[in-house]
Amino acid sequence: MGSVRRGIGFVIGMVAVLVIGLAVAAPAVATTSTWSLNDIGQKFCVPQNGTKSYLLVQVSGTWTSTITYGVRNLPPGSSGTVGTIPPGSNDTSTINGFIGVTYAAAPVGDYHAEVWATDGDTTQTTPVLLRYGTGSACW
Repeated sequence: MGSVRRGIGFVIGMVAVLVIGLAVAAPAVATTSTWSLNDIGQKFCVPQNGTKSYLLVQVSGTWTSTITYGVRNLPPGSSGTVGTIPPGSNDTSTINGFIGVTYAAAPVGDYHAEVWATDGDTTQTTPVLLRYGTGSACW
């Protein structure tokens, strides 16, 4: 009877080792992020000699990776900052970030920039209308 118990104990021990080994070796289940960079209709009147301002970043949904954001397609000589949003969620109209922008001097007219955001797998963009001019030339 003692040898049967030892045999059963041995089998149970081996099964436990096998189960633990499989649990440790199993690949992590990927979580899916369901976020969107919201188009909040940004448009700015920029003086012809340039200026500084901020663009807004609004992400909604849920994300498990840090989201990096910035702006591109600015007029030549202009620049914008880059920022990050830590993993989280947003189901409201909360602004998640700000992009500091320095607008260089440019001829009167419309320029089409984009706010972009990426989690490393997905990149999304929203348009920003920059209208260089003054007074009635803007809107």
